[in-house]
Amino acid sequence: MTEPLSKLILSQQKHLGDILHQQESLKSIIKKQKNLLIQTNAKQLETKLSTNLKRAVELAKEKGSSTWLTVLPLEEHDFFLSKSEFHDALCLRFGWRPFSLADQCP
Repeated sequence: MTEPLSKLILSQQKHLGDILHQQESLKSIIKKQKNLLIQTNAKQLETKLSTNLKRAVELAKEKGSSTWLTVLPLEEHDFFLSKSEFHDALCLRFGWRPFSLADQCP
């Protein structure tokens, strides 16, 4: 990727010509290969997950599933969570048992 640029620098040429296009093509190829590797690794990991964890991963991958983490905490719109509510929400999201959960309903 840098070899053509190095040659241009050594030859003191100012015109880049097709080198920019070649670099963009190489970047695109590298990005596609990286995405394919990530997808392959993700599929291999999915086969090793428990049923509950698979479901949690599927839900987390859905579009908009994490937007509640980036919303401004405005009380006037009921977007405010107390510390314990936020902790409980995280526990539910990750399939953990909330710490402050009672054993029986009152």
